[in-house]
Amino acid sequence: MSDSGYWHALEKVCGLHGDAMAQVLRLRPGYLRTDELTIVVNFCLEHSLRQLFDAAGFLRGGDVLSLLRALPTDQRHPRTAVNALQWYDRSGLLNRKLPAVVARGPLFQPSIEWAFRGQRRSHTEHSLRRVLENHRALADAIDGLVDQLGHPNVTVAATASIRGQLRKIQGLIRSSEWHARTAAGWAIKNDFPTDRVGDGLFRIYIRPLRRTASLLKALEDRLKLNNGPRCSASARRAARRIALELMDAAAARPPNAGCVDPKTRTA
Repeated sequence: MSDSGYWHALEKVCGLHGDAMAQVLRLRPGYLRTDELTIVVNFCLEHSLRQLFDAAGFLRGGDVLSLLRALPTDQRHPRTAVNALQWYDRSGLLNRKLPAVVARGPLFQPSIEWAFRGQRRSHTEHSLRRVLENHRALADAIDGLVDQLGHPNVTVAATASIRGQLRKIQGLIRSSEWHARTAAGWAIKNDFPTDRVGDGLFRIYIRPLRRTASLLKALEDRLKLNNGPRCSASARRAARRIALELMDAAAARPPNAGCVDPKTRTA
């Protein structure tokens, strides 16, 4: 059975029995939209519901309600709904390119979007710290390579150590790219203008990584590394990918997009 078929069937059931499901989960009936309630119910019961759907090709409201009522008391709680929506929020960002994050737009009603702003800001700050930490680790690794190359005789053991350092550098470059994209995605979801996000990442990530790529190229030329991928090329490509994604995201984002404070929103 297709995934879209499962979601369509579950959303249909949630639309028909939404108030009863909300009461079981100790939520105010009608507060969550049908698509939001569908996310919560799937979060609670996905394995069991997919088995029922795969066997029959449809879902019955009574079966879903019975499974919800059989959940432990601590899972039939508003906190479960928050956890479910936060999980879906993360799934809409992680491992997605920035234009795709923009294209999805706000996932929830304005009050929920607003409630998630603090956590999204924390995610942004965490990923930016990781980018900065990786830059420091890259600088230390490059200094270590320079020290090793300063010796008059580069032994076989030293050469193995150098290649180990280069593998470490490749890992740091991949990690920095992932965290730069993640930080930008959370900031965009929090309604930061894409030009400001781009300016910040240029200063914190793109420009430093380009300088690092130049230093790495000089070291790799000194090592005469002709086989396998070069760290300098990986760094340049990573910086270019993020720069292009930021430009595409800025072009794709409509003006005045994003979440609005529900307290000041007018009809």
